[in-house]
Amino acid sequence: MVVRLAPGTTRVDRGHMDVWQNKRPHSLVYLAGAPRNVTLGHVQADRVDAVVELKQAGLLVLREALYPGWEARVDGSLIPLQLYEETFMAVPLRKGKYTVNFRYHPDSVRTGNAISLMTLFGLLGLLGVRTYNRVAR
Repeated sequence: MVVRLAPGTTRVDRGHMDVWQNKRPHSLVYLAGAPRNVTLGHVQADRVDAVVELKQAGLLVLREALYPGWEARVDGSLIPLQLYEETFMAVPLRKGKYTVNFRYHPDSVRTGNAISLMTLFGLLGLLGVRTYNRVAR
């Protein structure tokens, strides 16, 4: 379901809702406007690998929302992601055969890991000081 609001509108009612039915939905990774000649490899929540062969230049689309933290590598080289259909992520490719890897590395996970490690070391330090004080008495 897609909800489109007119500028300045804050309420959603039946008049704002459009439903599109796709009798042949695209796979998770596909070529925009081209036959489906994409081979999916490893697929996880934070990782999608694909092998694609193009007879002409095209756009490889991953049907996943483009959030900060996603990156794409084509044959090992980092490539900037493009927004496709206002939601999904895409990678432009020239004619040829490629291995494309999409990875999700959000900064929030790295920040959370750093905070957790600092907390762990702080608690271990406090435990060490407390133990040292008991032994010194």
